[in-house]
Amino acid sequence: MLLALLVTLAGWTTAGREAAWAAPPVVPPPAPALLDLPVQPQVLLMGDSYTEGWGATPLSGGFAFQIAGPLGWRLTRDGIGSTGYLNPGLKQQGTYPQRLWRHPADGYDLVVLQGGSNDEKAPEADIAKAVDLTVRTVHRRYPRAQILLMGPVTPYATIGANRVKVNRVLTAYATAHSLQLINPWAEQWFVAGDAATMVNPEKGHPNNLGYARIATLFVRDVQALSVVRPPR
Repeated sequence: MLLALLVTLAGWTTAGREAAWAAPPVVPPPAPALLDLPVQPQVLLMGDSYTEGWGATPLSGGFAFQIAGPLGWRLTRDGIGSTGYLNPGLKQQGTYPQRLWRHPADGYDLVVLQGGSNDEKAPEADIAKAVDLTVRTVHRRYPRAQILLMGPVTPYATIGANRVKVNRVLTAYATAHSLQLINPWAEQWFVAGDAATMVNPEKGHPNNLGYARIATLFVRDVQALSVVRPPR
């Protein structure tokens, strides 16, 4: 009896120690707050050829030229083809974090970071570090600015594995840091058959009709992710 009691007590003691040493429960990051912007906010849209409007005729047919009015934004567009979080472009025009320093200090209420597809050949860890550097640069350069991430866009129904990788990095980063994210691929902004009417085949980018769809869906998503203000 005594031996059995000692064994039982030893088991309870071990179990107690294991419970005390157990790792604390993982607490998921909070859901991102809705964008809460002033009336006619100053907004910077930093991006690649899609922000530039490549494929539209003229370039001002691109989505970035169509969103300020419906959203009531005072918008600064900084779109340069072939650039990204890591990629400085064909003419070394600068990565996103580099270009952020060229804008007025603390000059924006919202910074939208669009793209990432031009970084798709880089290792996933490097892309993640570059996204983090970009976001930290926004916080340092524009401390009062809110941040909105926008994943890669394609006017085709499917995307390659490398672009899926970029989208995965952005989605994971947004979740871990409680940032709002627009995910065009997950939302299926373009589906099978759209390329026949919405692509500029010479440029491999949306045409004016395709960019009009991007603008409409971007405005819809931003409104859904924003605080609803009562009419004045």
